Amino acid sequence: MSAGIEERVRERAHAIWIEEGCPEGRDQDHWLRAEQEVGAVITVPAKAPARKPAARKPSVKAAAAAPQAAARKPRARKAAVTA
Repeated sequence: MSAGIEERVRERAHAIWIEEGCPEGRDQDHWLRAEQEVGAVITVPAKAPARKPAARKPSVKAAAAAPQAAARKPRARKAAVTA
């Protein structure tokens, strides 16, 4: 891609950013929209998506204790003594 086209895309992306009130974190959206409007395709390195932490697997002890806990009877409440 020529430097002239890239400069036009850059200027249009900046104008789009200004039109939208200068929001943070939307630079790639503005760039892609500017590419479409100018009629050019320039590849921009994508930001790595945020990763969720892996879910913790229950330990063997916790898995074995779970059925036992469910099988227990609930504790009885002490009756209130009124005088």
